[in-house]
Amino acid sequence: MQTTEDPSIAAIVGKSPQILDLKQAVLKVAPRNTTVLITGETGTGKELFAQALHQGSLRRFKPFVRVNCAAIPEALLESELFGYAEGTFTGGKKGGYLGKFALADGGTVFLDELAELPLALQAKLLRFLEEHEIQRLGESLPRRVNVRVVAATNANLAQLVKYKKFRSDLYYRINVVTLEIPPLRSRREDIPVLTRAFMKQLNVEYDYRVYRLDADIQRILDSYHWPGNVRELRNILETAFNLHDGGQELNAGYLPPYLRRWFQEQTERAKTLGLAAGTSAIGQVESDAIREREEWKDETSRREAASRRGGKIGRRPGAGRLEMAREGIETGSRCLEADRTIEGRGRTNEDRDRAKEARNEAREAGNGAKEVRNRVKETEGGVGKANDRVTEGADGTNEEESRMNKGDRTNKEDRRNKEDRADGEWDESGEGRDGANEAITWAEWVNMIGRRPLVEITDLFEGKLLVHLLGSGCNRTEMAAMLGISRQALYKKLQKYHPEK
Repeated sequence: MQTTEDPSIAAIVGKSPQILDLKQAVLKVAPRNTTVLITGETGTGKELFAQALHQGSLRRFKPFVRVNCAAIPEALLESELFGYAEGTFTGGKKGGYLGKFALADGGTVFLDELAELPLALQAKLLRFLEEHEIQRLGESLPRRVNVRVVAATNANLAQLVKYKKFRSDLYYRINVVTLEIPPLRSRREDIPVLTRAFMKQLNVEYDYRVYRLDADIQRILDSYHWPGNVRELRNILETAFNLHDGGQELNAGYLPPYLRRWFQEQTERAKTLGLAAGTSAIGQVESDAIREREEWKDETSRREAASRRGGKIGRRPGAGRLEMAREGIETGSRCLEADRTIEGRGRTNEDRDRAKEARNEAREAGNGAKEVRNRVKETEGGVGKANDRVTEGADGTNEEESRMNKGDRTNKEDRRNKEDRADGEWDESGEGRDGANEAITWAEWVNMIGRRPLVEITDLFEGKLLVHLLGSGCNRTEMAAMLGISRQALYKKLQKYHPEK
């Protein structure tokens, strides 16, 4: 394939789909002057991809200048990048210093650890990316420079932008083409290829003839989690070559102490659980248990696994132990995920039932509160109607009072006789009641009033209403407020109907 024969990417070793896709991307982007951002964990080989971009472009005959933004002190970083004129600093170089960008004119500048660049220099770098001009310290005129910028970082720049630790305008200006290098643990098929390539280099460097690795080292390389990625793999092999005492094979005794301790812990754990040494104990236990369940209890999943093996049910006669273990681990992962999903759904159903019960309780409480509010409204309505009746009665009393003042005073004696007669009827209808505090019903009022004239009914109502209010213990101000009249009008009514009060 072209991706493996092109000299610009020949130094990039790997056969995983991720690496092959990145090689294709490098071949497409390299001939252009586009700014490229390379991201990935430490030790994944970001600088190797930057060099491939430079070698695949028309700038390959010009300088490739590396700048580690984390290795240069902040006070010197601006002068290191953009240069300074003569006499700017005490002890500076005679004739000044061009700076990294000017030195790479026509070529490529590789800014490693871009996230460590101070905010003040980020603004100056942004201006250079937009104008392609630099201004040395101590000079007043800018200089135009033709440089391609390739930046790399192992930090999450988008997260740094969110926390105001990296300029958003610089992030969007430099993030034109992004190459994300995957960690070594996510592309384990590249480990044997990288191991052979590093052993070939180290054989030349140390003048050895080492071509093989024993079984323990192979198991370690296959199962280790590689936090240092490709750089850690090369360092481990270099340590083994330094401790190697001859022969064509490396064994686990030449590995670094921390890796041997890790392998010993894994081996002891595997022995404790009765498993094969050099494998992940937890993963092996899970895969064995799940494989047993798949083989003897879940016929459907077993048939699916058989169809992936070519349509035959059961184990393949010639299947190796490693292949079987991988199949068991894959099946176990699917089953564990299904179990977690079912368990999560169970918890979700329980939470949904609790929420439904809580909603029902809240709905019942709301209905109870609504009934209470309705009763309160009915009570308030009844009180309002009673107040309206009292007000109407008071208005009628006022009208009747004016009529009586205009009428003949000689009928006063006759009205008092009628009132006494009504008192007798009132007493008869109110027999068994507790004083003036207990009201009579409307039916009793109708029976008592009968077909009496309006004036007589009004007098009777006013008189009995005043008796009721006097018996309730209200003072004169409260009585006047309840009847909706002034205190003076109340005194007149009391003198009219109850002069003894």
